[in-house]
Amino acid sequence: MEPFGISLAKYIKNSEVTASDISMNALNIAKQNAENLIKDKKMHFIESDMFKGIEKKFDAIVSNPPYVKREAISSYSLKYEPKLALDGGIDGLDFYRIIINEGYNYLKENRNFGSGNRI
Repeated sequence: MEPFGISLAKYIKNSEVTASDISMNALNIAKQNAENLIKDKKMHFIESDMFKGIEKKFDAIVSNPPYVKREAISSYSLKYEPKLALDGGIDGLDFYRIIINEGYNYLKENRNFGSGNRI
């Protein structure tokens, strides 16, 4: 869980990363991984179903949401991934629609990524 957030925290100088997941178990694993890999970085963990309970704004949103079509999940081995981590809805795009429709509410205006360029 959360390899993107941990990698961003590890490799982006002066970064502060907030990782969220609906699964507390996944968040606990991510916390352990972060403690082992990035002891000196700022990383926060929030249990959340997409944007529910998220109150702050961010410079960027990075996501690896479930994307498998619901009918195709039965053909996957669920040995390592719970169904919840794979089920992207009927067409596999449910979470992408949520990110597109709601994500802008959680982005700061005039974000600066340190290169001098404003987005």
